[in-house]
Amino acid sequence: MPECVEYEPCICKIVALRKDGQFVDVVKSGDICCVVCDRTAFYAEAGGQVYDEGYMRKKDEDEVEFTVKNVQTRGGYVVHVGEVEGTLRLGDTVQQFIDFDRRKLVMKNHTATHVLNFALREVLGTADQKGSLVAPDRLRFDFTAQTYPDPVRIVSIGVTVEQLLEDPDGPAASKTSVEFCGGT
Repeated sequence: MPECVEYEPCICKIVALRKDGQFVDVVKSGDICCVVCDRTAFYAEAGGQVYDEGYMRKKDEDEVEFTVKNVQTRGGYVVHVGEVEGTLRLGDTVQQFIDFDRRKLVMKNHTATHVLNFALREVLGTADQKGSLVAPDRLRFDFTAQTYPDPVRIVSIGVTVEQLLEDPDGPAASKTSVEFCGGT
């Protein structure tokens, strides 16, 4: 299975800065603020999946950095929340750098959520996903089913998951969901 995931560098322009509930033109070292760019490589928290973390660096000024600690969507915009080192201005060009080690862990748990959903349906029949949490260190899967998952069924779910992991291109894989989910 391929291990390498490559992304093009995301170079973008700052289109909005917000500090202390007000839109501003400049933010300086130590400021906790929000940055909106004309494009982003950061995944915003959605559908139970956590946001990306990382940083933005001002183009041609490596000492100016914005540490991204949270990413949300508000009013159709992706809002990066974090702390500034140096000075950022409205209209500045920055390059975005995602913490790919963290993202890779989230991606694995995202995939595991789909695999678990498939295994539950295979073993319990009707199982409806009601929610989930996909984080770098864990996942939570909320579901309802008409059949109570007794110990034998729980072991069967594990066997189904193991079969998918052992042979990701096998017959079980062709029955897993391929719907667009919007995650990483």
